[in-house]
Amino acid sequence: MALKIDKEALAAARENCFDRIANFEPKPGYCNLTWDEMLCWDAAVAGSVAKQTCPPYVEDISRTGLAFRDCGEDGIWMHPDPETNITTGWTNYTDCFKEDPAFASIKHDLTRIELMSNIGYGISLVSLVIAVLIMCLSRRLHCKSNSLHINLFIAFIIRAVVSLLKDVLFVAGLGLQKDVIKVSHDKWVFSEEGLHWECKLIVAVFMYAVAASMMWIFMEGLYLHMLVYKTLFTERTGIRMYVVIGWLSPFLYIIPWIFVRVFVDNTLCWNTDDLGYIWIIRSPIILTIIVRFLDWLDMIREGSWASLDPSRTIFSLV
Repeated sequence: MALKIDKEALAAARENCFDRIANFEPKPGYCNLTWDEMLCWDAAVAGSVAKQTCPPYVEDISRTGLAFRDCGEDGIWMHPDPETNITTGWTNYTDCFKEDPAFASIKHDLTRIELMSNIGYGISLVSLVIAVLIMCLSRRLHCKSNSLHINLFIAFIIRAVVSLLKDVLFVAGLGLQKDVIKVSHDKWVFSEEGLHWECKLIVAVFMYAVAASMMWIFMEGLYLHMLVYKTLFTERTGIRMYVVIGWLSPFLYIIPWIFVRVFVDNTLCWNTDDLGYIWIIRSPIILTIIVRFLDWLDMIREGSWASLDPSRTIFSLV
């Protein structure tokens, strides 16, 4: 699960704790006052278990749970789980991640939805690959419109492959194995260390695949529009213009989105968006859908008029 942290509050708590540590005088038979990268722990009697409420500046964790820390008999803080190597401190935060029944039910439903999505992508991938092979191997199917269909199918193949790859490689939806830290048997947090460029690249490629697949739907509609309204022009020209626009135009909004994520909101693996920067990509996609829908309505209108007036050229094409 991805933890949303109020970094300003965390920094303030850290600064306050270090100020206290600077003025702290160690006492025999006590574990020292310490900071575990999340909470400040007061000095505790040797052989006791210190506890306090979960950090208030971390969202999506229990507000009633407690964090525990063992003070050894020798006055040294003990690790609660010697089998793990957690760099964020020797604190047991398990109780902070307990789930209520309602959330557990929602999580189960989301898991089923994700499974259904992956099955759908898998079926789509196999079907599209077969369709592309048939169109490429059959000479009778070689024509301009089918060439555009092949590009559309390839765009959706890339989208399916990257989506399945992302789900397989990402741990708990956060990032690659190297990008996360295990805090319990089924809980993970995102590591703040490292550039994490590999997982960010996968997410960026997935965003491009989504944008390209939607753009190729628009290109199919554009070709149909030109075939209806500019028949002679379409017959005389090739499909190079459609190929260039279909594959390169998504970069017009993918690249700005990447720059924004790098310099403004460079959080996690770019797979969360609390500030709405996804609209840099989503807005052009929605615009192409609206334009295509309006053009489709216009073609239906023209077709209706042509059915009443046989002299209109569109009638012969419909």
